[in-house]
Amino acid sequence: MPPKPCESPTTMQPTGCEPDTDGRATQVVLRLLVRNHPGVMSHVCGLFHRRLFNVDGIACLPTADPSRSAVLLLVREDARLEQVVRQLAKLTDVLDIGRDPVGGNAFAPVAVALRCPPPLERGADERPATADGDREDMGGDL
Repeated sequence: MPPKPCESPTTMQPTGCEPDTDGRATQVVLRLLVRNHPGVMSHVCGLFHRRLFNVDGIACLPTADPSRSAVLLLVREDARLEQVVRQLAKLTDVLDIGRDPVGGNAFAPVAVALRCPPPLERGADERPATADGDREDMGGDL
């Protein structure tokens, strides 16, 4: 049986997710300033992978300084996030970490530029219902 949301896949015990009032876990954007060289994204994503922490959205953008990049990570707020942030701070290529509580709204300009729907603030499998009650197809042409 697969783990439920907010349960550890190995112990099936709650991990400390704090759901919103409607039962969803809240999302935050971690804003990282990193050194711009090969392997940095692998190190950052590997840290999340080792902690079994899902990244719901990711964007890497250049900064005015070509030796630096800005990384936006859309993640769910739960008790384990603080530990992940402390471990991110220990990575030598991570220079600064900020937290933005706006959730998926930070990715809206990227979604517009790519002509695809913005990240959903509801559950990942929820799609808005159409007038006849069917679920609307959220797919887009890339």
